[in-house]
Amino acid sequence: MSKRLSLLIVTLFVLVCFTPFVSAVEWVEPPDYSVAGVIGASYENGQAIDNHPVAPKTWYLGGSYKTWVNYIASLDKNFHWINYARGGEISVNGINQLNDLLIQTLWPDANGQPVSRLEVLVIGNWGNDYIWFPYYNQQIMDALVQNVNDQIDLAKSFGVKKIIVTGWPKWEAFDLDFFIALFPPLTTHIDEAGYNQAKEYYYNAFSQPNPDYVFVEPWGHFKTFDGVHPGSATSKKAASIILKAIKKYDK
Repeated sequence: MSKRLSLLIVTLFVLVCFTPFVSAVEWVEPPDYSVAGVIGASYENGQAIDNHPVAPKTWYLGGSYKTWVNYIASLDKNFHWINYARGGEISVNGINQLNDLLIQTLWPDANGQPVSRLEVLVIGNWGNDYIWFPYYNQQIMDALVQNVNDQIDLAKSFGVKKIIVTGWPKWEAFDLDFFIALFPPLTTHIDEAGYNQAKEYYYNAFSQPNPDYVFVEPWGHFKTFDGVHPGSATSKKAASIILKAIKKYDK
């Protein structure tokens, strides 16, 4: 592994590990409703801290940008949605986020035993920030896949009934040159072959029918507004697709 790649990986991990949970929603009492939770990155939550090195809070990550989570929460009144995603996530730290989310939703049952109120979990750790690696890296992909599997196992152990794992957009949908023009610190990115290899690896890992989760492709006809992130119409469509998958989960 080159020194440049090593430095890039370390930098991204530092960003992930030390970015606060800006998106966590405070638990509301009493818990007389079902809870749905979301783990992911900027596709799931566009907020970032003020001193984020790439995404300034004065732009779309300041709150004006709406993700599919914003739309699904407005469409679905059956669940109290807790968005535990965060911008800048490179999708290998989700197990720690999920552990905090599950603990946040614990509530005593009739016997006084703590149980999670989380009934639905959507895992969006698909690796959109993986784009900024200079080339395909199998070690990172293995860590990403293992992280998602660990999240599924942890959620099942807490009794989460419905788990959704989302897929990746097509390479053709991105305009990385445009995005880099907006954010000059991002000067290096993966090429088309490397991205497609990663996308296929992830698809093969999770697309087969599995009793523990449902794999959903919400990013068809994907259109961005900045070269990377989904525009409003795309996010609305993704929300509709994910909501339908939740409703049809047991059918």
